[in-house]
Amino acid sequence: IADNPDLQFIVVINPNSGPGKPPAPDENYARELPKLNGRPNVTTVGYVRTKYCKRTVDEVYEEVEVYSGWSEGGEQSGIFVQGVFMDEVPNHHSEHVENYLNVLTTKIKENPGILGKKLVIHNPGTIPDEALTNTRPDLTAVFEESYARYNACGPNEDNALAVYAREGCTYILHSVPKDKIRHVVKELRFRAEYLFVTSLKSHFYESFGESWPAFIEAMVEE
Repeated sequence: IADNPDLQFIVVINPNSGPGKPPAPDENYARELPKLNGRPNVTTVGYVRTKYCKRTVDEVYEEVEVYSGWSEGGEQSGIFVQGVFMDEVPNHHSEHVENYLNVLTTKIKENPGILGKKLVIHNPGTIPDEALTNTRPDLTAVFEESYARYNACGPNEDNALAVYAREGCTYILHSVPKDKIRHVVKELRFRAEYLFVTSLKSHFYESFGESWPAFIEAMVEE
């Protein structure tokens, strides 16, 4: 992060499949969050899961409120998040899903304890129905799969991914062979505003893996 000040990083903060117990993060997060939030090229976002909109809005928002409470010490404390990463979001439209996501997004945007950009990210892991894209969040993870699954995309799926607007689009790929990292990143940089590409086959959200330097190098190449 320090070596690449022109590269923007989104860091998902996930203490325990959500914020963990209120009112404050544990000592590890309390130590590291100010370092991340002190970097102008970092946006920290708190993790919540909607369980495909089966959890109630109030239940999910309670977790947003915990993240919001972290900032009670003020921005100078460095302990805060600048948005919310909503995992397990449906890709199929219904009136319930649309209303559910819109209500949560509005609540997040209006919450004074979520600082900075108040970024809202949805992760359906695949392309959402067109009806859901009418009120898109700031970012949508339209692909969260393995390298093998990416290569197996048929023409229809590949075309659908290709035409999805780059702005506000995120791809997440794991199990990518180390010698393919640069090629995959170069290809996807034209499709997505943000990328996460790793050679790790498991626990890929918990460690960087040997491919991390190659991924960063490919991201900063002209």
